[in-house]
Amino acid sequence: MIGKDQATNKHTHARAYVNRELANTGLILKESAKLNNQLMDDRSDADYNVVGDRLSWGC
Repeated sequence: MIGKDQATNKHTHARAYVNRELANTGLILKESAKLNNQLMDDRSDADYNVVGDRLSWGC
């Protein structure tokens, strides 16, 4: 994205860019894009999901 002068402040836009511009064009392996997607999901889960009886952000 940096090399193409594209910027985003949304994780979903960065994820879509990796899938569309890198994986679908063959610049990275589709397996690498799948790993990126899983890592994005894990990050989101860690930020927003309930862990046990408490929220993960410390309530």
